[in-house]
Amino acid sequence: MASSKIRRPLSEIPSQMLSTISSITSLLQTLNPQHPNHPLNPNPSILNQFSPHPHFVTRVIQNQQNPYHALFFFNWASNSNPNPNNYSHSHFSYIAITNLLISRNLFSLATELLDSHNKLSDFMVGKLIKAHGDLGHIRWALHLFDRVRGKYSGRCLFSYNAILGVLVRGD
Repeated sequence: MASSKIRRPLSEIPSQMLSTISSITSLLQTLNPQHPNHPLNPNPSILNQFSPHPHFVTRVIQNQQNPYHALFFFNWASNSNPNPNNYSHSHFSYIAITNLLISRNLFSLATELLDSHNKLSDFMVGKLIKAHGDLGHIRWALHLFDRVRGKYSGRCLFSYNAILGVLVRGD
């Protein structure tokens, strides 16, 4: 799968990057990501000391146990204010956040995120279809399939494969 291409063993990651990932993860754990402006939270601008970089954004997301911390970081990284290098998320960043949200059964949140960033591609919908199917949500899987099939005029190989797998397992 694509995610295996982006997940290098820790021994291959430079120590400075590991230190940055660890620092960001520690900072994120101190925040309440659902209420970032709450007076008891540290100021989220403390993340501004870090400049988003494609290599570690994906890693930070993958290292989060709390999907809301990962989503907060994902949104912060692409915010235009603390973004001196004009960072924009890579395909792998979207895969990482989608995988994390799906693994926590946050399907609607994953779909909304992808849709709002115009990243609800055949590949990503295929992931969502499979995840819904794995939980027995066949109607939702079919709904997503119909949505992507209409959007791509039937040219949706990943979604076709995913829905076929769901229907075969659901029998």
